[in-house]
Amino acid sequence: RFRVPTWAALWFAALTVLTVSVRLLEPTGWLGSDDASYHSAAEHVLTGQTIHRVHHHYARMAVVVPVAASMWLFGESPTTVALPMLIASTLCVAAIVVLGRLLWGWWEGLCAATIVSVLPYFRVLSTTAFPDVHVCLWTTVALLSAVVAVRTDRTGRARACWVACGFALGLAISAKVFAIAAGAGVLFAILAQPSKAT
Repeated sequence: RFRVPTWAALWFAALTVLTVSVRLLEPTGWLGSDDASYHSAAEHVLTGQTIHRVHHHYARMAVVVPVAASMWLFGESPTTVALPMLIASTLCVAAIVVLGRLLWGWWEGLCAATIVSVLPYFRVLSTTAFPDVHVCLWTTVALLSAVVAVRTDRTGRARACWVACGFALGLAISAKVFAIAAGAGVLFAILAQPSKAT
């Protein structure tokens, strides 16, 4: 547990408003590229049709399933197709704050999250159906879970964090296979953990 300083809470609140408002005020929208493929795959999931097309977009269930859920809940439109990416990008920014806080401090975590939030590439892909923000979210969650796992003294919590780490890493790889590189960060967290007295 850690106390949140007032200045950090205010910064985080402002960052959350900035992250969401910038994306809502200037959404990327429908590009007719990857987003069309994920929309098509989501339609197959919702209608129970077998996916016959051999294409990596249709295999990325970490992207397709959230898109299908959004379409099921809110109907079909470019906005509902992109909604999971908006949510993922916002959660990613929050996860970066927490990860940065655990590794270095509030200042570093908030500064890193602010930079990621306004990066043009990240911002643009946060309001259209591309997998990159899901990769960022789940790799961050995987690393965060690993850091918590190696730092806790409670066996049950450590075990739960390792399960969460593996699940998150699997989702990241499902979104884009190169996310397997995040496994190096998890390995580093394991090797760099301080030895515990016995």
